[in-house]
Amino acid sequence: MPQEVVELINREVAKATATPEVKRQLEDATIVPQTMTTAEFKAFIGRETERWTPLIKRITAKKHNDPEHFQAKCAAVCRRKCDHGWKTP
Repeated sequence: MPQEVVELINREVAKATATPEVKRQLEDATIVPQTMTTAEFKAFIGRETERWTPLIKRITAKKHNDPEHFQAKCAAVCRRKCDHGWKTP
């Protein structure tokens, strides 16, 4: 995405989250908006990705190694769409 578009979206989101109505709605949902530059946001996403990726991988691996979960949730989809080599237990 072009940097100008990213910056435009960032400015518009910052303006929207600064309005009293949006602030109230976010507070009602227990969300605290944080204004960041595009560079700060990119760094934040990088840190969060590093932080949460190992946990997500462990959870995903655990679920896909559980025969009941695999058969109930994944087998049909995996047989049709995936190349990851998982086998139905």
